[in-house]
Amino acid sequence: MLIGPGTFPDPEKRVTITPVTPRYERTDKSVVAIGERVVAKSLAVDGEYARARFAHEATVHRRFIAYPPPIRAPKLVLTDGLRLLVVERLPGEQLNSERFPGNLAESTHLDSLLRNLEKLHEWQPPRSEFPVVFNYPDRFRRYRDHGLLSDAEESALTSAFSPLAGAWEFNHGDPVPSNVLVDEDGDTLLVDWEFAGWFLPGFDLAVLFTMLTNTPYALRRIEQAVARRRIEVPFVINLAVVLTRELRRHRDLPAGRHRDQGLALLEPLWKRARNRLADVLGPHLLATGS
Repeated sequence: MLIGPGTFPDPEKRVTITPVTPRYERTDKSVVAIGERVVAKSLAVDGEYARARFAHEATVHRRFIAYPPPIRAPKLVLTDGLRLLVVERLPGEQLNSERFPGNLAESTHLDSLLRNLEKLHEWQPPRSEFPVVFNYPDRFRRYRDHGLLSDAEESALTSAFSPLAGAWEFNHGDPVPSNVLVDEDGDTLLVDWEFAGWFLPGFDLAVLFTMLTNTPYALRRIEQAVARRRIEVPFVINLAVVLTRELRRHRDLPAGRHRDQGLALLEPLWKRARNRLADVLGPHLLATGS
């Protein structure tokens, strides 16, 4: 059953979309048709996780009708909430197509992105209208089981998380360079909101810190934002979640150049992050007897 923006199912109504010649792309979960004015995404795989993420993205776009975010997001055109999502196509080109790009010299674009993320993070829609995206303690346990966290680190992260639970901040959830568009005026726009919702403060910054590790300007600006907002503890918790997730994903890839290059970047980055984790969460590590 198809539902357009601001409507309820009605068998007498139909949504008409002007035909265009789309460009097709395939992701790990969906087929995406990119037209002149709209982007249509169709879930192409089965599996509980893929269905949940697709339904989550549809729900976020529906909620945006009643609670518009403070930055521009694609407007919902049509969805069945299960396997089909059609949204407005925003203008602009990707900031970068690489997950871990080299040094990005476009400081103006990075400043625009960080300003827009700050607006989003300050936004306070009704708490019940959007989901908490991660079960943080469960993530800590899973990554310990994968051998990416020690028992002491898992206990310290859980201990540090406990007093922060409920201090949520709305984040995009996946502001990787390919999900950032730059329009003709140099302004940045975010697309692909399938991970949007409530996180500990600083999750988006932790994602950018990881993906833009080769861009010193971005790292400095992120560190300044963390210091200004006094969110060092939640930031390093999020950094641990992001890096262990990326390591697990890359270790699960088939042997080859993509896997080797990713691990060559991520493993030393995670080593440095673990040292930072020990510095910031030192009292919690001591409490575990590490």
